[in-house]
Parts: sequence; structure tokens; C-alpha cells
Amino acid sequence: MIDVPAAIQAGKNFVWDTTASNANKMLGGLYKKKEVPGILNTGNYDHLMIMVYAHPIVSFIRNFERERKVPKVGVLSTWNNVYGNIDRYKSKLGDNFILYRAPDSQYEKEIKDFEAAVKAGKLKEYLEELTQSNPEKFASTFRKTDDADLSPEELEKREKTRAKTKELLDAQIEKLEKEFLSISDKVEGMVATEDTIKQKVESFINS
Repeated sequence: MIDVPAAIQAGKNFVWDTTASNANKMLGGLYKKKEVPGILNTGNYDHLMIMVYAHPIVSFIRNFERERKVPKVGVLSTWNNVYGNIDRYKSKLGDNFILYRAPDSQYEKEIKDFEAAVKAGKLKEYLEELTQSNPEKFASTFRKTDDADLSPEELEKREKTRAKTKELLDAQIEKLEKEFLSISDKVEGMVATEDTIKQKVESFINS
């Protein structure tokens, strides 16, 4: 992984692969309880951002197809934070903000079902039914210890953590349900073709 601050201090050009889920870190503001200037405000640099858009249900399913499975709340909060800040990145970078939609034709049914649930106001029910159909598949790999191996005190602590996580998950689902359609419409108007992206990158590199 590239050391971004070190690369900036040395004045090196670099390509940074990041989720950009914390807009303040990128654009400036409060980050980890400190005011930061923002990576995209670094002097003496030209910036080009290529954001890859993935439909939320595609991100969700693909996460649980990998060996390292992020918790459900992590997947949804990252999606909300990244694509909820499209306007801020576009405003900052103008034509140097490029949006590319990842191929997702193999998930046509899942996308259709997800969007129907959003329009019906039943996204929470849809996701619960999906994950409960195969609990093992949709379980995070971050948990290391089974409940049976915990002491009563440790188990009580875990149950409190689960309750808090459930609250956070419900909040992220509610946010996604409220904002998905507007974000989706916005994305449709911004998505660039592969040829356009190639031309813009070549122009940026040669400028």
C-alpha cells in the first residue's frame, strides 16, 4: 500500500486505490477528531478521480462471495458514504471526476428485486429475507470466537455489541432506502463509457 503522506511530501506522482468513503479526509474537514486539509487540496498536484459505481445489492452480494466478508453494516455504510458524496467530489474536481459503472448484467434479477423493495418501502424486509435464506453465506468472517466459547461476561458484552450493530444496520438500510433512487438517477447521468474514460486519462497524463 502506498504511503500517501510520504509520497505527497516527496512530490511523487501516484495512483491511490481507495474507497473515498470519508469525504472530509479527501476534501478537508474533521477526520478522526482532527481538522485536516484534505488530500484533494494538496498543492502542486493535479487530481483525477475515477469512481467505480456498483449497485448496492451487487456490492452486498459480492462482499459475501469473497473470502474476507465485511459485516453487513460495513458494506451498506460504505456504499452510502461513497455515493452519497458524488456531488461533493464532482463539485471539487469538475471534468476530472469520472464515474464508471461496473458490469452487473449477471445480477439483473437481484437488482430488479432490490429496486422493487426500495419503491415499496420494504428494503429492510427484503434484505432480512435474503440473508436469512442462507445465514452462513451472509455471515461476516470478522468474528473469531463462537458464543459457546465465551464466558457469561463476554457473552453479555457481545450481545450488547450485536444490539448496537443492529441499530446501526437498520439506520443504514433506512438511509439507503431514502437516498438510493436519487443517487441512481444521478449516476445514470454521469456514467462515462470506457472510450471516454481512456481519452480523459490520456489527456490528463499528457497535460
